[in-house]
Amino acid sequence: MSKSLFGQYIGNELVLIVEDDVDQKNIIEKAELTLGTAYLMSFYSTSQFSIHQVTEKVNQLTKFTYIFPTLFFVLAILTMLTTMTRLVNNQRVQIGTLMSHLAIVTLKLGFIIYSMVFG
Repeated sequence: MSKSLFGQYIGNELVLIVEDDVDQKNIIEKAELTLGTAYLMSFYSTSQFSIHQVTEKVNQLTKFTYIFPTLFFVLAILTMLTTMTRLVNNQRVQIGTLMSHLAIVTLKLGFIIYSMVFG
């Protein structure tokens, strides 16, 4: 029926995912003995160009995942630094006044403590 619809036979696929330490050639030989070579086409995923190409694209995109967050983090730091510099420059007089007030209070406390200890 599939030949009449599509002009070719449609077969099933058997996909085996094995560990790296398994003897893959031995598995393929056993499959050829069981199924015969007429119905068996075997290949490794690493030998296929399309799979290799997709793997390389994924590795390339993985590298971008480290670059973009770093870039955005640096941009955020530069933005914060620029904003803080402008704020400090605009409020320099008020900061100086507050610092002088702090210096006066510290000086008064120093005199009080000195007079209490040595007075």
